[in-house]
Amino acid sequence: TEVRGEFLEKPFSLEGSVVNFAQPEVDARLSWSELSAEAQMAISSDRVQLHTVKGRIGSGQFRLFGEIAWPHHLLQPPKAASPPANGLEGRDQVAGWPQANLFAEGTVLAQELPRLWPKWFSEVEKHGAQGEVSFRGLMEGNLKQPEARTADLKLTSPSFQIQGFQLKQMAVHLKQQGNQFELASARAQYAEGSLRLSGKLNLGSEKKSWNARLGMEGVRLEQLASDLKWNARNLAGWLSGEWEGQGEGGNLAALSGAGDLRIAGAQILEFPLLGDFAGFLGLPSLRKIVFQEAQGTFLLGQGKIRTKDLQLRSPQATLTILGEGGFLQGTDSPIHWRILPTLSPELIPEESRSKIGKIIAQGASYLIGEVRIMGTWKNPKRKFLSKPVTQILNEQLFNLQDILREFF
Repeated sequence: TEVRGEFLEKPFSLEGSVVNFAQPEVDARLSWSELSAEAQMAISSDRVQLHTVKGRIGSGQFRLFGEIAWPHHLLQPPKAASPPANGLEGRDQVAGWPQANLFAEGTVLAQELPRLWPKWFSEVEKHGAQGEVSFRGLMEGNLKQPEARTADLKLTSPSFQIQGFQLKQMAVHLKQQGNQFELASARAQYAEGSLRLSGKLNLGSEKKSWNARLGMEGVRLEQLASDLKWNARNLAGWLSGEWEGQGEGGNLAALSGAGDLRIAGAQILEFPLLGDFAGFLGLPSLRKIVFQEAQGTFLLGQGKIRTKDLQLRSPQATLTILGEGGFLQGTDSPIHWRILPTLSPELIPEESRSKIGKIIAQGASYLIGEVRIMGTWKNPKRKFLSKPVTQILNEQLFNLQDILREFF
């Protein structure tokens, strides 16, 4: 038997054979748009046994088997219509959907999904997803009601790109138990380091509450800056960190959590200090400062990111950053940061200092104040605050006898 026609304005053809009409066994072949499939199945009074369904869709391929069962009341002759009781007609309609127990596996190209299933995957194209993905999954339960369904899906890809980020050896494990969705694990290699993510989402709650845990280890900063299109040509090093938190759907105001970050072997920030004058003073290590390490913790909550112990370190100095910055208004969100520098003159070799260099080295850390950055992310306003004279005197910055002794 062969049937030809159009479905959704695209031609299709269906051909096959049926044997044993008492308990039909069907061998069918379907061709429609970019889908081609062959199926062997058996049909009984209330279910379809899918011995195997295999085929291709786009450049990918798939295999499917299992069974689909229809509720018995759907097989009964229709009864006379009667008024619905307690507004349950919608529930009855949903309950009438088939029950399924299915297994599927195959491969698909992510960049083809918007073309093959535009209704479901239109967002994929916006995020620039590319790469071949292998899938393997189980589904059991009602085909209509998520709350009456369980599923388990594993995705892998040797090379996958999204939003310009190139991921390697990606592996994702998703689970569904009714309205509870769990990202059991997601791992990938990125920028010579590794990423990991896990979490849970409750679609049964009104606010779509979720929790997540994100971690990274040894991610190369140069690549991260390039992918994020940061203007940081001299940035280098390796980034590691953790974040754990919770939220409600896409509501940024409900986002909260805590994390830490570490940067090692780095060139995070560089700026000249004394320049060529450092050689004259016998302080070559103060020619410029390159911050090579960073470490600190941060909190997210109430639409702000906060820290009180983020430190950038170099052999000559340490920068401590504390304060907060908002994110609910994007780059127009208010910020208030304090940057407290501290020099480390004891790291300057004694024998390399000139007389005046020794004095500067001994007292320089006391002369430094703090930098405050306020305004917004888009339009920051910087202000330098030096230490009050009384504080300098209390710290005994200058000892007149020591200064005179250096010269006389």
